[in-house]
Amino acid sequence: MIRAFLARASIVLACSAALLVPATPNLADDVTPSNVPSVRVLSYNVCGSYSVCQYTGQFGTWLNTVETQVTTWNADVLMLQELCIEQWSQLRSRLAARGYVGIFASTVSAAPGCPKWGSTDARFGMGTFVRAPAVDRFVANLTVPAGEEARAVLCARGPVGGRTTLICNTHVAAYMTPDNGMSQVLGYVDAWAAGLPIILGGDVNARPGSTALQVARAGVAGTGGFAEVDETDRDQFTDECKKAMVDECASGEKTTTTVKIDHILVTTRDFHTVKAVVSDPGLSDHRLLVGAAYPEAKTLSATPGDLIGDGRPDLVATPRRGHTAPLRRPGRRETFHLAANR
Repeated sequence: MIRAFLARASIVLACSAALLVPATPNLADDVTPSNVPSVRVLSYNVCGSYSVCQYTGQFGTWLNTVETQVTTWNADVLMLQELCIEQWSQLRSRLAARGYVGIFASTVSAAPGCPKWGSTDARFGMGTFVRAPAVDRFVANLTVPAGEEARAVLCARGPVGGRTTLICNTHVAAYMTPDNGMSQVLGYVDAWAAGLPIILGGDVNARPGSTALQVARAGVAGTGGFAEVDETDRDQFTDECKKAMVDECASGEKTTTTVKIDHILVTTRDFHTVKAVVSDPGLSDHRLLVGAAYPEAKTLSATPGDLIGDGRPDLVATPRRGHTAPLRRPGRRETFHLAANR
C-alpha cells in the first residue's frame, strides 16, 4: 500500500516537474533530404585545377559523385567554384537529362591543372546549374588589385520554386578590400535582380561575422537584407549567441577542415525557415554546403502591369496562341536552353 502510494506520488511529482521546467530545444539543425525545405541549393568549391587539393581519382567517379549529390538532395540549384570548363561541360550533359540548364563564367583563360579533365580547353572559373528549361545569364568581372587572380559574379535568372529568381554564384578573395568584394557583388546583383527574389552563394573566403558577411547580410536598398541558410543551426551558435538566447546567429558548420568560408544567402523578404547542412563528398579540400528555405507567399502588386512584384509595370508579349510572358527590361544577358552550345 505504501509502495503504491509512493509510486503514485512519484508520478505526480514527475508530471509537475515536466510542467514547470521548459522543454530543452532541439539544438541540431537536423537537415536531411526527406525534411529539407522546398527550395534547395548546393554550393561547392571543387578545386578543379590546383594540385594541392585537386581530386586525384577518375573523372567518371567525380561526375557520378556530383550528380548523386544533386539527385539525393533534389536540388533546384547547384553552384560550383574553381571549376574547369571540361568538368562543367561533361556535368552539363549529365544534368541536362534531369532537366537542368548550365551556365559558365571563366576567370582564368588557361589554368595549369585543367587539362587533367581531358580537354585542351583549360578555362577555369564558376558554373551554375538550375533546374529549369532556360535561364538568362549575367556575368561581370570584379575589380581586383593589379597582379591578383581575376574574380567575377555569375548569375542566372529563371524559375525557382515557382517564381522568377536571380541565382548568383561568386568566388571572392581577401585581397579585395575592405569586404572581399562583396559590395561590388551586391551592386551587380541589385541591378540584375530589379526586385526579384535572390539566392546568393559561393566561396567568400570569409568567416561568419566578418566584414564581408556583414555587408552581404545587410544587402542594399534594392535587395533588402539577406538571411544565411545556417543562421538557425543552434549546434553551431557562438557562445555569445547562446548566452544571448537569440534565434539567429552569424555562425555555421565548417566548410573546410578548419573554418567556414562558403556561404548561401537568400533575401529575407522572399524566403523563410532557412536550413543548412554540410557534407563531404571527398572531391576537394572544401565541403559541400546544402542550403534550403521556403518561398514567402507573394501578395499581388498594387502597381498595374507589375507581373514580377518589383513595384514597376512590365511589358507583355502575347503570342498568337494566346499565352503571355513578361519581356524583361533591356540589359546585358544571354538566354541558354538545354540544347544550347556553350
